[in-house]
Amino acid sequence: MKFKKLFISLAACAMFSTTAFAGNFVVEGEMKTVIANPAFNINPWNTITVSGVGNDGTLKLFATDGIIEVPLGYPLYRINDYYCDKIVCKNGVWGIERNVAIKTFNGSENWEVFEKQSFQNDNTIIFRCDKDFDTDIENGVCSHFDVHTYESQRENIYDGISFDENGSGVLMRLMNVRNIKTVDDLKEYLSKAGVRFYYPATEQTFEPFDTSLQLKLKKAATGSVGYSDPLLNGITEEKTYAPNSEFFMSGTTGNSDLDIFLSAVKSLEIYNGGTKNFYIQSVDVKDRGFEIVIADSAGGKYSCDISYDKYDFLTEKTSELRFTGNGNTVIKMHVNLDEVKAFSKDIKGLTASRTAIKETCKKEAQAVLPGVVYASKGTTLDFNNAILYGNEGKTDKIEVYTSDGKQLSKNGVYTFDGADKTVYSFINGKRVYFDIKSAPKTEDKTILFMGDSIINQNYYTKYFNEIYGGSIKTIGTLGEDGNKHEGRGGWSAWDYCTAQSKYGYTNPFLNEGKFDFGYYMKKTGFEAPDAVVINLGINDLNTVGHNSHEEILSYFDQIVESILFYNENIKIVINAPEITFRSESTNSAANTRLNFAKDLFEHFKDSENVTIALAYLNLNGQEDFKYEEPVISEDNQNYAMTVSDTTHPNISGYEHLAQGTADVINYIFK
Repeated sequence: MKFKKLFISLAACAMFSTTAFAGNFVVEGEMKTVIANPAFNINPWNTITVSGVGNDGTLKLFATDGIIEVPLGYPLYRINDYYCDKIVCKNGVWGIERNVAIKTFNGSENWEVFEKQSFQNDNTIIFRCDKDFDTDIENGVCSHFDVHTYESQRENIYDGISFDENGSGVLMRLMNVRNIKTVDDLKEYLSKAGVRFYYPATEQTFEPFDTSLQLKLKKAATGSVGYSDPLLNGITEEKTYAPNSEFFMSGTTGNSDLDIFLSAVKSLEIYNGGTKNFYIQSVDVKDRGFEIVIADSAGGKYSCDISYDKYDFLTEKTSELRFTGNGNTVIKMHVNLDEVKAFSKDIKGLTASRTAIKETCKKEAQAVLPGVVYASKGTTLDFNNAILYGNEGKTDKIEVYTSDGKQLSKNGVYTFDGADKTVYSFINGKRVYFDIKSAPKTEDKTILFMGDSIINQNYYTKYFNEIYGGSIKTIGTLGEDGNKHEGRGGWSAWDYCTAQSKYGYTNPFLNEGKFDFGYYMKKTGFEAPDAVVINLGINDLNTVGHNSHEEILSYFDQIVESILFYNENIKIVINAPEITFRSESTNSAANTRLNFAKDLFEHFKDSENVTIALAYLNLNGQEDFKYEEPVISEDNQNYAMTVSDTTHPNISGYEHLAQGTADVINYIFK
């Protein structure tokens, strides 16, 4: 009876959960980090508190026969989805599987001041010691410092820890406010602070429990098992790994490490694959990384090097792996590296029967264009920005012709002559027909711009108003006088429909948890706009858990329906997502946006009140973005200008976006 009362008490406190199992269960570790003072993002005195499952050294499990106290020695931690400590049954034996290693810096290391000039700054001093512990994946969590890569450590002006260029040493940077200037100062600090670095273990260890605990756990595995640890996310069954069936033919490669890796593949695209068949041929373990080789049925090979010091194995996001060979074929694989483990040895002799890639992964370049493109005389349209799955091994060629076959552009760039016409784009032997239409400048309209940082930067409405010379009025609670708007950096349609506040902005449209345009209008007292311009989608596509096209479009519908419910005569313009700076490294992001644009066109194709604007045609994919001069040092002798922002345009880019929106506004009010 006492045990049942404990069940009820813990359940009432919302700290108890129980799960029934037909066989063995697994308890996985977690890691919680808490900054001492969350009012500061980075502060030298804000060391973090690291907690794990069973933080007091014991984990209590609740079985049918009573409480099972499991001694842990120290907590069960988690670095990423694969590297976590576990209570697990292996070959009939229960014990603790350790996948997280811990290094404690105590001042006994051979520290020295790091003299490399490019790492010096006025805010900090940086030290180096030899690395006296083994690592493969060079990511982790530190109790006292932000964890950096070698590259980011160079620019860091706060406390930080990283490995050195060769991976043979540890770099520790400390801010001046700590008053640590010498090696002796550092050693004294470390002897007292006990700086801990948690990282993926190179070798898994297993610690069996004693006989009495073995019996209790074996019996518990046939019934219901509960827990009360606040960090434990649940008791589960042992994970099984198989190549993602969306992209691979076989259910197993025959190698457990490769099965784990291929299970974490989230997308796979083959450009210019022709009629060849493709498969994973080998994995070669290298110093500080590994190489994966993909082969084709014609004998071609395509490789990608994955360096542990350059890729992020901790963050829940996809990393792009680009495979290239001697021909024009390019293969792109996006993998959640936080779900994989380091390869323990080479994998050779793989064949298509085990690792064949599905034919559906081959992508053919196509033009993403709706039925109508709006422009004014003199507007330059770059149809290269409309190429979905543009080949990276060679430049796909898009041409523009009139409907009767007259070539308007052989390189995809066309300056509109002002005369409405039906044209077609031509790429890879396929035609896409559409109309280019224009209208004279409209006047005396009130426009509301709402959206993300593209609107929030104030340039969009500024140049839009300059086009009309004061004959158009923009409204909103944000922005500058005369150029008002409702743009919020980092916001998505999901945020506008669900978030009361985010990133320092409040949501004036949210009424009792729903997007309510009428509520906004009543609250602000603005005059009813003639049109609402919506610039959203880019952040939606990057919002984990809410980035399916279906869900994004459902939030667009909520916004549109609320506006029209308030006033059915309001015209709504939705910008298709702007292109990124056009390069090989941004090609996948561009494809993601264009794929969404396709669905956006289709979703609103029959709407009388919604017009889709092709913002991406108005931008020059090279010249309309921000460049900066490189910092020259002993590590960088490349003097070429680099792009500082691949999403937000420069001034000329904003001018072109404003003109594109004006061309749509003119037409819908002609």
